[in-house]
Amino acid sequence: MLHKPIKKAWLLYVCLLTLFAGCSKCNKTISPNDASSLPAATETGAGTFGCMLNGQPWTPVGQQLFIYPRNPTIIYDPTYNGGTLRLSAYISTDRKDLMQTLNIICDSNFSSIGEYNLTNSKVSFDYTNLNGSSEDNFCSCEDVASNCKLIITKLDRTNKIMSGTFSFTLQKKETGKKVTITDGRFDMKFL
Repeated sequence: MLHKPIKKAWLLYVCLLTLFAGCSKCNKTISPNDASSLPAATETGAGTFGCMLNGQPWTPVGQQLFIYPRNPTIIYDPTYNGGTLRLSAYISTDRKDLMQTLNIICDSNFSSIGEYNLTNSKVSFDYTNLNGSSEDNFCSCEDVASNCKLIITKLDRTNKIMSGTFSFTLQKKETGKKVTITDGRFDMKFL
């Protein structure tokens, strides 16, 4: 049997140990506009993709789908129409029939490192019901696009590596609702 002073010290020790153990497992809270949780902007073909979506970190998550060979996917064809690019990523939700997709499509004159104005390209962010209806679709073909930039920092055709950054804002004409993508970065091997 423990004496009262030893029992109190032991109880205090167990409480403090529990408190410290609990605190050591605390996750860092990511505040809005904190891009530190995004993958680093590298140029090694690391297979990374991420951006801030309306101030919140957004990175691809989900099973491979037949329409996307990988998640994320980058398809580059330097021979067609002066060079074309399709950059796609998605997040599957807990409901298997819903997903978010982000697409950047440059359908001509895409051939080297540098900055590309995406205002005349197709840029889209969709929150889509795979059973047929769309809940929140933003597309530069139908909505107002602004600040649409893609900067290619590496284009290695031998090793099939493309890296870069992107940002854009899409706004619904009818409702004024916006989606803003900032701090976008990718480092991938292209198909």
